[in-house]
Amino acid sequence: MEILIIGDVHFGNYSNKDIAAAQVEAAKQIQDWEKENEETYFGSFFCGDIVHNASKISTSQLELEELCFGGDLNHSISGNHDQESDNFFSLESENLSTAKSYINYSKNFTNLDNASEWLDGLGTKSCTIHGIPFYRNWSDFYKALELRVGIAKNYGKNILLIHQTPNTTAFSENCSDTIDINHELFKHFDLIICGHIHEHKQLSDKFWQIGSLVPLNRSENTQKYFLSVCTKTLKVTPVPIKTSIEFTEKKRVENNIKLSTKVREKAESFDLQKEVKKYSDQNEFTDFEKDFSINLIKKI
Repeated sequence: MEILIIGDVHFGNYSNKDIAAAQVEAAKQIQDWEKENEETYFGSFFCGDIVHNASKISTSQLELEELCFGGDLNHSISGNHDQESDNFFSLESENLSTAKSYINYSKNFTNLDNASEWLDGLGTKSCTIHGIPFYRNWSDFYKALELRVGIAKNYGKNILLIHQTPNTTAFSENCSDTIDINHELFKHFDLIICGHIHEHKQLSDKFWQIGSLVPLNRSENTQKYFLSVCTKTLKVTPVPIKTSIEFTEKKRVENNIKLSTKVREKAESFDLQKEVKKYSDQNEFTDFEKDFSINLIKKI
């Protein structure tokens, strides 16, 4: 039996007009893989951030999600972008996840937050998928992880899906959600797949940083993958995603040249003395040079 594990999708990210098209392309490749392997394929599991902003879900966003993943057997934990507020572990209310999550009411996904999915193999529960949602504080994550360990001890092979910042990340020291990939509690799991950080990377023999589904900005100009995992052997096979989206250094330079040309042309059209007099007549100010410079920059 094989399952697919998919990284951050970010439906609703409109920072680049090509992102939506790239998401459809990636979903089509995933669907093609499922058809080619339908005899052994069980289902797809997502590592969070299905949407880009849980508090602003548009109709077009939902339609795109339905087009890409509607009708399939999809499970997902909630990432920080899926949550409408910061997520904390609340012992007082006996809630493991206190944030309202988009995954809770999405018809295309089954919520795997602080839950487990047992996969039957030859009449026995041979593999278990565990999910932990994003926690703003690392200490809350470890509390939830300890509870998953209690369940994992009762079964054979255990796969864990999480959405945190690994301590191998360059900026991890400044993040309140950073976790140690070599933490003692992880020894109870045979495979850990982490969402949240968008670069695809294998961090250890059993710890994978899956990366985002498609490039979402220029810093993500790296190959993207989804993972095929054999539930019997836990062999991980990264499947490369082909995308038409272009975030190259050449493209970035071209865009900057176009932008700077427009700004320069507009700036050169100003009559500076006229702008100074106009601004002086219309405004009271304490620091003319500073205030006028800011105003001029805004205009340009």
